[in-house]
Amino acid sequence: MQTEVMRYYGLARPPVDLGFFETEHHAQLTHDLKTAITGGRLIALTATIGSGKTVLTRRLREELEREGRVIVSRALSLEKAKISVPLLVAALFYDLSSEKTVSIPSQSERRERDLQELFRKAKRPVALFVDDAHDLHPKTLTALKRLVELVTEGGGQLAVVLVGHPKLRNDLKRPLMEEIGDRTTVFEFGGLRDRQRDYIDWALRTALSPGIEPDAVLTEDAAILLAVKLKTRSRSAAISCARSK
Repeated sequence: MQTEVMRYYGLARPPVDLGFFETEHHAQLTHDLKTAITGGRLIALTATIGSGKTVLTRRLREELEREGRVIVSRALSLEKAKISVPLLVAALFYDLSSEKTVSIPSQSERRERDLQELFRKAKRPVALFVDDAHDLHPKTLTALKRLVELVTEGGGQLAVVLVGHPKLRNDLKRPLMEEIGDRTTVFEFGGLRDRQRDYIDWALRTALSPGIEPDAVLTEDAAILLAVKLKTRSRSAAISCARSK
């Protein structure tokens, strides 16, 4: 069915995973996040579901790794509900250790001293990315603040990048979270903002076969209507673009 639809509309590739449509907002936010990360502190990046924050943070991590000025760390556990400080500390041990076999002390005092030593040896700022941070318990956020302080006291530099839904931003504003909120730099990602129409045209030109213009697949009125309804750079929107006529 998909092959028939693609042939009918002249699509050379499925209208999903087309790449990254970068706007001025994307570029400015990426620049601001990099600056904050090199400063070393708690950072929160919040955005609504489907806005493209996953792609944005993936590209941010890739750029940081490629530039080489910052060490990127991230817990790879698939069980998001079990994200905890011990798990994140383990991720730091694995990403900072130069040993083939990583040994993480079970005794807390020894573990924290070894972690400080790893940061001193790293000699570069470290960015620890935490996905789905809106689900973190307040005690976990407090422990992450203390982790940043522990690294700083040991002569290292750590930025914890919390990525989540607007609930994270709201939680940080609560009176009970004042100590954490005041020490967190919050960035809000607005997705496409006012570039929806440009995105639709870009998506079609990227997916269509050479020689086929977007207006042969999607009328201007339909494109304008879709742009009004399109609030995020989501796959469903791209698919709608390809199937509209």
